[in-house]
Amino acid sequence: MRLRLDANGGLTKADYAAWLTWCQERRDVIDYLEQPLPIGEEAAMFALAEGTGVPIALDESIARVDMVILLAKRFPTAVLIIKPSLLGSRSAYLRWRSANYQHRVVYSTSFETAIGLKAVWELAALDWPPLSPAGLDAASIMEDDGLCPMRIGWEICHTDWPQSVDEEVWKRL
Repeated sequence: MRLRLDANGGLTKADYAAWLTWCQERRDVIDYLEQPLPIGEEAAMFALAEGTGVPIALDESIARVDMVILLAKRFPTAVLIIKPSLLGSRSAYLRWRSANYQHRVVYSTSFETAIGLKAVWELAALDWPPLSPAGLDAASIMEDDGLCPMRIGWEICHTDWPQSVDEEVWKRL
């Protein structure tokens, strides 16, 4: 078992340094430390982590494809948490991804309906086999739309989703 620790940008630099020490001592079970400092402090995140061997993931810092591109270039060791519902241009992301397939990404939910969850699964399926398992912690939040793909299974990525399902979700919102 490997742990993903998510601070949601809520640590101070002193707390972050303490967590890095704790994680460094447990590197064999730590997958990554996610967004330890607030948006805008990405350089400090990676400077403090340098030499610790603790992987750092960026989540809240990524809200659009242009941020994926910029942060991946600036911080090549970053694990990028990709939330399809926040990306904007899917085609721009796919162009970047095809040229940067070796960069570690984690596809994640962002409190979306079945339509958004389907997008997470589709992108994850395109990266098959995944470098990291998808983060589906928020998948059940909108489950009451009655069309949650969690009940359908991964095979939804390999078949066409009838347009009527999308229309039904929108009607229920």
